[in-house]
Amino acid sequence: MRRPAVILVSSLASLIVAMGLACSERLLLPGLSVDGAGGLGGHVAGTGGRPGTGAGTGGTSQASSGGSPFDSLVGGAGGLGGFEAVGGQAAGGLFGQNRSNNPFPRFGGRGPSCTQPVHFNIQRSQVLISLGKSSSMTTKFGDGTRLSVVQQALKAIITANQYSINFGYQEFPGTTACAMVDGCCVKTGAIQPSPTNSQGQAIQDALQCMPPSMTSGCATTTDSRPVAAALDNAASSVFNTSDTVQRLVILIVDGEPGCGAQVPDDACQSATQALAQLGLNKVQTFVVAVGADPLATPSCLTRIALEANTPLLKASDPTQLMTGLDNIVSNAADWACTLRLTSPTDPMTLTLAVDNVLIPANAPNGGWDVAGTDFPKIHLKGDSCALVQQKVKSDSQIDVFGCPL
Repeated sequence: MRRPAVILVSSLASLIVAMGLACSERLLLPGLSVDGAGGLGGHVAGTGGRPGTGAGTGGTSQASSGGSPFDSLVGGAGGLGGFEAVGGQAAGGLFGQNRSNNPFPRFGGRGPSCTQPVHFNIQRSQVLISLGKSSSMTTKFGDGTRLSVVQQALKAIITANQYSINFGYQEFPGTTACAMVDGCCVKTGAIQPSPTNSQGQAIQDALQCMPPSMTSGCATTTDSRPVAAALDNAASSVFNTSDTVQRLVILIVDGEPGCGAQVPDDACQSATQALAQLGLNKVQTFVVAVGADPLATPSCLTRIALEANTPLLKASDPTQLMTGLDNIVSNAADWACTLRLTSPTDPMTLTLAVDNVLIPANAPNGGWDVAGTDFPKIHLKGDSCALVQQKVKSDSQIDVFGCPL
């Protein structure tokens, strides 16, 4: 931890010079307040909270009653963030502020740091689930059908990752308003990936077969699998531009692409052409073959996965399905653990809190580290990452403070 230099100011002139230095929160000024005149800091360096989890003492004030409101200039030697420390009557508080202004008064001093909020972005992954609901999805699969088991798995995964991923949803083949008589199109009204939890129950409702008499999971009556149309819709309507955030399509089908009398090779070629456009838009596609024979090779689905540079997930039983989907989504959820700062900030002065709880950089089984200099990125690790993934409903629950460059 970097320590601030001690600057002794012996005259008013020296004091004015000290005030002119950049980033004065790195200075350690003694308490020079004059009654009623404000002063410049008004506190000596506080000791901050004692290490560990015991009750720290916080900083102590030696200012006169005219103490300056600029307490944060003092910095303070700080402790190691003793939990339940008094906090900041003097400079040793977490942000070097007095008790009335300290937003986190429970924590002891950490040493010099800035009180200025740092703006950041959490670039959550966008994941479009593209689900095939052909009549063959009514085939028995585990304790249900292929479709019903997939729907239950997706409900569980979306619920578990609803704060860390922006989910979207589309299904095929379409059964109404479709120009193709064999239903070789995507159902209209795809749910766009949107900010966390903003879809409400939309996807959950789409994954549930509403009529109670239809126990097969509301599969269609046609055996069409318009994979090309699904990938084309993903490229043209959902992910139609390039972006820096991670974006995925999870294509879930139980057989080769094709509709009616369509030649299988033509259907496969059309699907790979649509996939190419997704690649140009920097979208990664995963293919899940539900009920696939583990010893057989579904030729076109293998080709699509190869073109997408991702492994084909052969889900021959419900366990393989759940494990495979969970692996894909868990990797995508890790993006929520990176905070990209949007203003130049000194990485050595950063302080992070989630839901008003301080997250030390070196927390056991978690914490965070910083990469970059001018616009650093904060990456949360382990338990700290899981906290953000599972509980942070909005970015406002995270506070980052630091010293601007």
